[in-house]
Amino acid sequence: MAVVKRVSLFKMRIVCLQFNPELRKVEHNMQTARRLLEEAIQELHHAGQLSDNRSTWLLLPEMAFSGYNFADLTDIKPYLEPTKAGPSTQWAKDVATQYKWFVTVGYPEVATGAKGLPVYFNSTVTVAPDGTVATHYRKSFLYYTDQTWASEGEVGDTPNGIKAGFRTTEIDSVGRVSMGICMDINPYQFLSPFEAYEFANHVLKTKSEFAIVNMAWMTTLTPEELMYDISQPDTRQYHYWIQRFLPLIEATANNSEQKFIVACANRCGVEGSSAYAGSSCVMRIKGGKIEVFSILGKMEQKCLIVDTEKVQFVSEHKTLFDVTVTAELIQLLCSHQNSS
Repeated sequence: MAVVKRVSLFKMRIVCLQFNPELRKVEHNMQTARRLLEEAIQELHHAGQLSDNRSTWLLLPEMAFSGYNFADLTDIKPYLEPTKAGPSTQWAKDVATQYKWFVTVGYPEVATGAKGLPVYFNSTVTVAPDGTVATHYRKSFLYYTDQTWASEGEVGDTPNGIKAGFRTTEIDSVGRVSMGICMDINPYQFLSPFEAYEFANHVLKTKSEFAIVNMAWMTTLTPEELMYDISQPDTRQYHYWIQRFLPLIEATANNSEQKFIVACANRCGVEGSSAYAGSSCVMRIKGGKIEVFSILGKMEQKCLIVDTEKVQFVSEHKTLFDVTVTAELIQLLCSHQNSS
């Protein structure tokens, strides 16, 4: 039996492809993503990093090519893709095998359920560098937009019988990776206690070190506010994401050997009545604090490129956001959120 060499999560490259998919324009969105990816490839090539054999993981947003803001099942039905076999999966396989990267992309799934009837999910598929499917995940905590057409993912093992089929997968050469999609990091249906931290506690329970969250996370900013200084992130949303990983911060404060990588791969832009926060980021949680490798602006369409071995910027971003956030600050942010 061959021995698989494991690459440290803290010695790999993570690429978040943030863009503005147009609703229902699947082929156009795939071409846009390819163009942005090629720009990142050129950046890596010019920096002499493309041939360094560093393990790389490319992350795209939730429902990356279909767009997100569908009205109902009838509206989305023409864009549903068969499980691990549609155009999004093929796009991921093409990129994965070309560059020998891991690729995770979100897509709307149609599967065969009980008695042969169709069932629908908001899903992600992850393809390994050899073109095989490494893991597949179905969103567990649905947002109201998803509830018009999708079913919750598989029942998990969270306390009190809450339906939360979060997935942690042991992936060859990488280790344990926890998958989430957008609303998954919120309290279940916004009804469970804020401090339940279902997704973060799942990461802890399964002894994962890498949490991937593919997103179509909305913003409270107006379209006009989004266009003001597009290279700056939506700090309100970004700080909220940090809040939702408080259990990991606290765990590392009590264990100097424990550390985590969290990657939030969001989309940007305006889609009908919905505006999105952008601000894709990669963070390291260690020693009771968060170190932000880098973060994109709220309306930037580009690839965020992060080398997890270096707590510094790989692409050009303002150093204001190369910061640490302590658990004490997170508690203050939580208090403000609960009182607002």
